[in-house]
Amino acid sequence: MKESVKDLRKTVIGNMIYNRRTQLGMTQFEVAKALGYKHGNFIGMLEKGQSYFPVDKWQDYARVLQVKESEFLKVVLEEVYPNMLPYFKF
Repeated sequence: MKESVKDLRKTVIGNMIYNRRTQLGMTQFEVAKALGYKHGNFIGMLEKGQSYFPVDKWQDYARVLQVKESEFLKVVLEEVYPNMLPYFKF
């Protein structure tokens, strides 16, 4: 089955979450708990592109993953709202 463009875009955020989480030596459960989730499976689903990223929590993810807010926001906008990128200076 061919992946849709939307599915491919979701994996960019998922890859960023996975890469940063592993760099920090954190488990999916640890990231989930720090974000207020009860289970780590949602983080796994994001990393695999199986769930939509909760855009309203981008600052929380940036904080937990220790990524500059502007860097994280840029990735989120590139995927979710690419037409908005020209309005921001990074």
